[in-house]
Amino acid sequence: MVMHAYTSQMIPDRDLEAGIAAAGFSSPSAPEIIRAARALFDREPFRNVTMGAIAEAAGVNEVTIYRIFGSKDGLAAACWVGNLERLRRGMKRDERETKDPVERIERHLRRLARAAVGDRLVTLALIQAAEAQTIERGSKIGSLDPRTIAPIPQLLDPLVAAAQEAAVVTDAFPSFEVAAFLSNSLFIRFMTRPEASAEEIADFVVSMVFEGIRPTAG
Repeated sequence: MVMHAYTSQMIPDRDLEAGIAAAGFSSPSAPEIIRAARALFDREPFRNVTMGAIAEAAGVNEVTIYRIFGSKDGLAAACWVGNLERLRRGMKRDERETKDPVERIERHLRRLARAAVGDRLVTLALIQAAEAQTIERGSKIGSLDPRTIAPIPQLLDPLVAAAQEAAVVTDAFPSFEVAAFLSNSLFIRFMTRPEASAEEIADFVVSMVFEGIRPTAG
């Protein structure tokens, strides 16, 4: 039954394939494992999904999953890499369409909100995985840490740095800390307002959080 549910969702996803390659998962089993895990995370709470169930759905040994992804936390992040590719593609489009660093940050935050809401259960799995690793390891981040596999603040970091250089965002803090603060604020709003639309989540972060780190006139 699990295998049938999984194989029925085998739809080509170029963003997922590109994300897997960007994350460095060279194993030919990686796409099948990620698709199987995504299907299960879409039906069950993250904590209830076992590595055994994922292995059965993907038709691999549990050891293979641990070897490729390190842990269920790492696998949860790998399930999100297709969204990362869509974010990267949007950022490249923004480079062509606007030079305004503030607008580029706002566009990115709105895309991130749409990705989170559009892939809600997998996003919740990613957040739980990143929280677990942060509590367990603090700032010690390995190559298979979910915060490495899905480097969401790192995407925003250069946009914040450009805005700081243009003096339209405060430079009182390192650009990465600001990027992490903005990203985390969006995810907190996403978790605490499950009924909110992507637009509502983004509006809150842009209006209440992002505006708070903009320099005041005079």
